[in-house]
Amino acid sequence: MSYDPLRVKEREKQDGSPVGRGLVLRKLIEENNLKSGAELGVRSGELYYYLLAHCPELELLGVDLYEAQPDGVGEGHRKKTLGKPSDGFSFDFESYHNFIKELQEEYGDRAKFIRNWTTEAVKEVEDESLDFVFIDADHAYKSVVKDIEDWSPKVKKGGFITGHDHYISGVKRAVKEKFGNDYTVSQDNVWIYKNV
Repeated sequence: MSYDPLRVKEREKQDGSPVGRGLVLRKLIEENNLKSGAELGVRSGELYYYLLAHCPELELLGVDLYEAQPDGVGEGHRKKTLGKPSDGFSFDFESYHNFIKELQEEYGDRAKFIRNWTTEAVKEVEDESLDFVFIDADHAYKSVVKDIEDWSPKVKKGGFITGHDHYISGVKRAVKEKFGNDYTVSQDNVWIYKNV
């Protein structure tokens, strides 16, 4: 089944074109024959859906709490509350989760999902079982560091630890601190580190 941006409950771009991170990850998956991955911070499900639709051999684990986190979000996201006051994430969590459940029915075993904190969900994933992880959950510095530390062991040697929003100071600081100069930044502020 092809990707239909109109199915997504909240699109990242109003014209419905695939988000840049989807293009970056799709290329990474195709060029490296990646078969299993995890997306931390699924939100509206656009990237999750895009990757499942365009990468037919990919098994994708999504992780999202789908609850308000006013004290836990990093700078750069606090104001994205769909016209509501700046009180952290104020999105339609149940609508997002229902969309994920639709995708799980459609894509079967390829679409896995854990509704929990990333720090708890990681306990359900075996070490060196993933070809990549995409970190896009809480963007606060300490949270990004924790996600990198927790999820890196889950990625196979030769796989990729990646994430989004490198322009946000806390994200950039955490990635630089963990990987030094051994990572790249691609389109849409996607950072990529090859796990060696």
